Amino acid sequence: MRISSKLIVFSRDKHFIESLYKSLKPDNSATVPGLIIEDFVEEKNGVFVYTIRIEIDTARRSFKTIRSTLDEILTAIHVIYKTIFK
Repeated sequence: MRISSKLIVFSRDKHFIESLYKSLKPDNSATVPGLIIEDFVEEKNGVFVYTIRIEIDTARRSFKTIRSTLDEILTAIHVIYKTIFK
């Protein structure tokens, strides 16, 4: 069995979305076995969208791992947001 989660961030500010992507991409590249993180940026009608998909093999890792990963990503997004828009 696998658990999957998707986090989507929308903004009209291209710089903000690109900053998120560039800041999180190195962390999302190296993961533990059984954990998959895919992310991409796209533009839809003047709105920039950053999508992160996290999937985990529950036979190897627990639900707690996916929650910890989401918490880390949300914390990073919050810090980047505060830095850019303060």
